[in-house]
Amino acid sequence: MSTVTPASDQCRARPAQAAAADALVLIVDDNESKRIALKSVLLPLGHTIVEADSGIAALRCVLDNDFCVILLDVRMPVMDGFETAALIRKRQQSETTPIVFITAHRRDDIVDNDGCPEGPVDFISSPVRSSELREKVAAFAEQFLERAELRAAALHVQPVVLPAAVAHIEGRRCDDPRPAITGILRLTAELLDGNGIGDRGRGYVEIIRHHAQLLERVVDDVPALDPA
Repeated sequence: MSTVTPASDQCRARPAQAAAADALVLIVDDNESKRIALKSVLLPLGHTIVEADSGIAALRCVLDNDFCVILLDVRMPVMDGFETAALIRKRQQSETTPIVFITAHRRDDIVDNDGCPEGPVDFISSPVRSSELREKVAAFAEQFLERAELRAAALHVQPVVLPAAVAHIEGRRCDDPRPAITGILRLTAELLDGNGIGDRGRGYVEIIRHHAQLLERVVDDVPALDPA
């Protein structure tokens, strides 16, 4: 029966929401000594490491967690790495999760394999170079945490920005969006001048303001919208 190694408790205890505060790394290999070796290389990064000893166990982990990267052995019994990756890709929430295949095969042999899944995949040759593995995982973890921070900022700012934007749009003629855009620019300026949204919120408001400014330029170039 396929099981998750001692880290299986982490799979059940850490819901997907917890990933926003931490970057989880999933190691999938039926060889315990290889998992221990990979884990020892990654521990200095400080991220939570979850282990699975089979493809089936990995699928259980993916159902309960969002991972910044999945390190996947290609050759495993019952369900190999390609089959496991293909099933991981079928879950909407993990269809873009980076997968790094660990294999003794050449990269071209893997890419040309019909079983190689779509989506972001990478490869590390075995035996694994510690520095290469740490660099890859550190990069994926940083990207994951940045996206999580942006999502958190969006949730924080949305209740303020969205109602105000809708109010501006509903109060104006729909054939002239400039007043609504001006209102959004004014609102974002006020938010940036204040201190109530925090650093995350400021980052997201700046993104909104930037795109509103771009939209304003586009609208100004449309002759049909010029006042009669």
